Amino acid sequence: MNRFDEAAKSWDSKPSSVAIAKTSVDNINEIIDVKDNFKILDYGCGTGLIAFGLSNAHHEVVGMDYSIGMVEKFNEKAAQLNYKNVKAIQHNINEEDLPKNEFDLIATSMTLHHILDTNMFIRKCKESLKVGGYLCINDLVTEDGTFHKKHNNDGVEHFGFDIAELSQIIENHGFDIIEARVIHNDFRNDRDYPIFQIIAKLTTKNLIAIFGNPVAHSKSPQMQNAGLKHINFDAKYIKHHLENGETIKDVFNQNEYIGANIIRYFEFNFVIL
Repeated sequence: MNRFDEAAKSWDSKPSSVAIAKTSVDNINEIIDVKDNFKILDYGCGTGLIAFGLSNAHHEVVGMDYSIGMVEKFNEKAAQLNYKNVKAIQHNINEEDLPKNEFDLIATSMTLHHILDTNMFIRKCKESLKVGGYLCINDLVTEDGTFHKKHNNDGVEHFGFDIAELSQIIENHGFDIIEARVIHNDFRNDRDYPIFQIIAKLTTKNLIAIFGNPVAHSKSPQMQNAGLKHINFDAKYIKHHLENGETIKDVFNQNEYIGANIIRYFEFNFVIL
């Protein structure tokens, strides 16, 4: 049993949990026209504060969480409310994929800092969203590691995030950032911890990676993308920096790019399609 299994029993009585979820839901509803036919995923759903906040009689809402205690509490609430269109299942994002091209909106609240591989999570969300779908993330702005000190940072992989850096990672997976700002302050440990929300729209899954340093103006992603838009080609150029021994081939295959623009020593510029 992890600590969230036990925490599920009293999760909905925590003012901080309720306040963060309410602010997130309110902001999503203000920015996005959540249509009745939307299929929604609440990842790291907990007891469903986000899921139930976004749901109505028409939406199909799926919650996913690693904690079986949270999943059981979520489904208990759905049964009590007689919500036939809302359910939760246990899921391990490190070992399992998400359903492909399934959702119109994915929301995740205070979950990303528990997931080690941020790129992997964003990629799996991209694969699971329909083109035109929305990714909504709220989490901690970079902090000093004291937010979870009561729990000795058990299960914490990141001490929050830099909003600009996370936004860039999301953009590099084919999303356009609609909004990225602090929406809430959580007071604990005699201080405020800012909570941000990033709302992004998936504009295309057809990504062409630029490997290298496109310093020439004609090779910039902005210029390349302007050219694609001019010919109505559904794709987007992104810059990718190889890290930790990555190879171009491995990154190309993992991210399912449709092409690669490879720039070496500012001399070679060719495309794999």
